[in-house]
Amino acid sequence: MKKSILILTLILNSIIFHAQDITNTLGENGNFKVTSPGQTNDLNRFIITSDGHIGFNTLFDDVPLTSSFHLIGSLATTVRTLTDTNAYIIKSNDHICIVKLPDDGDDVDILLPPAVDFKGREIILKRDAGGNNRSVNILTSNNDLVDGSSTGYVMTREFSAIKVVSNGEQWWITSEEVGTSATLYSTDFTPAETDDLIGVSFTENDQIIVLTLPPASDYDGKRYEIKRNADGQIFDNNTLRVIPASGENLDQYTNTNPYLMI
Repeated sequence: MKKSILILTLILNSIIFHAQDITNTLGENGNFKVTSPGQTNDLNRFIITSDGHIGFNTLFDDVPLTSSFHLIGSLATTVRTLTDTNAYIIKSNDHICIVKLPDDGDDVDILLPPAVDFKGREIILKRDAGGNNRSVNILTSNNDLVDGSSTGYVMTREFSAIKVVSNGEQWWITSEEVGTSATLYSTDFTPAETDDLIGVSFTENDQIIVLTLPPASDYDGKRYEIKRNADGQIFDNNTLRVIPASGENLDQYTNTNPYLMI
């Protein structure tokens, strides 16, 4: 029995790490380093400093690692593509999820994990242009909030994307990209509520197209971006008339004195 205890003690003592540099051998500054065999430059393939900083492909020992994680090179991460209409629960190894909405079916639900269990976790969600005007609903567990909302977040725009992070109490949106797709018009029109980028394409010389804005009171906060000759063809003497709703102004322009894009 005494011999068994002695052998166990020797094995444990043999795997104790001491505060020394290890450059394929032992060093003296308390860092663990891995270099390429036979290398002639000062490239550290992998290093853990004595204060807990980690570096990959770092150059020169005299350049300090000022961040907890330092990488000289590219970075790969998990990208998952979702193609069915079933509700999807974010998994522990998910980072980026791309939602491809099928043409038929209901809205797609994405369920975030409990914020309390995933403090510091970052998740990026992106949707495509499919779905025939259907939405991607970002829902939560345990009655968690998303930016203070108990109803989650709805991705309605084509190609929109959001990045969310947990602070251990709720989920917060740290970036948001509202996808814009151009809607093309070649005759008189009133833009729809779902329009964002509007392209006006003239089809002949001396053409006048009238864009009548919807009532401002019905579209509070709405923004339109308007581009003429969107299809790249140039005709002579064309005018786009941008007319506000009756009784309203577009800056100093009125229904009888519209803004002209010539």
